[in-house]
Amino acid sequence: MLPSDEKKAAYRAILEYLDSVELYLDSELSSLLEEITSDMDPESMAEETRQALDTVCQDIDTYMAENGEAITAYLKYKKSDAFQKTPAARLERRLREFQNESGYTEVFIHNMERLSPEYRAYLARLKEADRLLTEKFPEAEASYRGEM
Repeated sequence: MLPSDEKKAAYRAILEYLDSVELYLDSELSSLLEEITSDMDPESMAEETRQALDTVCQDIDTYMAENGEAITAYLKYKKSDAFQKTPAARLERRLREFQNESGYTEVFIHNMERLSPEYRAYLARLKEADRLLTEKFPEAEASYRGEM
């Protein structure tokens, strides 16, 4: 049972969103998404994400020393024509379109924050990590907005 009217309203909004939202992917992108996610273990992904967020937020300099070159190479690759022509780039663009058009952030994420203090704390750490990394790699912001 949800403890407050606000949480009940958030829960209802999430259910309504999930019941009404549709994500269309052509067969190639659908197969790619299935392939990418088939070997993912949610628990280990959550732990790896938590550890990375902790490192970024607590010691950005150490994180940069360990990962800066890889991030630079990744951002360079994402700008390349070679990447832009891949199914992975198409999938990324389609998922970004979905987020922008479906109310994902405004409805789903907003109500997850209202519903879950743990998610709210996670999102705050994610935003802080994003801020720190964007300070180190300003070009990354354009990448995530799809302006490559």
